[in-house]
Amino acid sequence: MRHAYLNATHASGFATPETGWTPKFFLLAHQDELAAGRVLRCSCKSTSKPFQA
Repeated sequence: MRHAYLNATHASGFATPETGWTPKFFLLAHQDELAAGRVLRCSCKSTSKPFQA
């Protein structure tokens, strides 16, 4: 996933805390240098039903 896509979802207002999507940022550092980064969007307003087996 590219930064431009993630930025567009936030800038457009589609994926923001107000719409139920909260960004969570994870960074991995090695010897005080950024080795990897990832953003996850956590849904706080689920409209789906619980899974039933």
